[in-house]
Amino acid sequence: CTGASGFLDASSSMNTSNNFALGLTMASGAHMVDFGGRIDANGNGLQGIAIDSKSGLDLDAGEQVHAVGNAGDGVHLEVGSTLTIFNTPQFSGVSATTTLTAQGNGANGINLLSNSTMYVVNYAALQVSGNTAAGVAADDGSALTFAQSVPVTGVTTNISANRPDVLLSFASRLTTLANDAIAQVHCDATSAARGPAAVTCPH
Repeated sequence: CTGASGFLDASSSMNTSNNFALGLTMASGAHMVDFGGRIDANGNGLQGIAIDSKSGLDLDAGEQVHAVGNAGDGVHLEVGSTLTIFNTPQFSGVSATTTLTAQGNGANGINLLSNSTMYVVNYAALQVSGNTAAGVAADDGSALTFAQSVPVTGVTTNISANRPDVLLSFASRLTTLANDAIAQVHCDATSAARGPAAVTCPH
């Protein structure tokens, strides 16, 4: 809904699985914050999680999110939307790693379109594998950014066994850190990548 907001705390869980079309959906400037709970968006007829039209989803404090076995994208962002996955234990009081798992989907694990952005910050990780198309696809000025503002140990992102693992097109961007394991990065001449897992575009 337009401009709507929602909040889940650590004792909450949400199951948006096995729907005819979409699982969890945010649109038209809506924003949702999940602080340490759990979301399952599995086995839906289209996308597991859809974040559209300048909407946002924040995952914090060890939140566990699964987008598995959907017929389309596991997670789908478009039109200037943002997904932020983070945890800073010094502030949240939670030591667990906030994790988004996108596996076995019929299209992309995560699809970032039309100037949309995903941030993975501090104690946060992606587990993306076995998707029919790309693990993470970014197009039309979109970006996937890994960042750290505190020392981080014992956290690893794994993006592997996809086709390819990361796909950048039409001025999209990728920023990686040393704890990001990305098997394949494909990018066109308009895109850019930096960090330990980066390649020189086009690649």
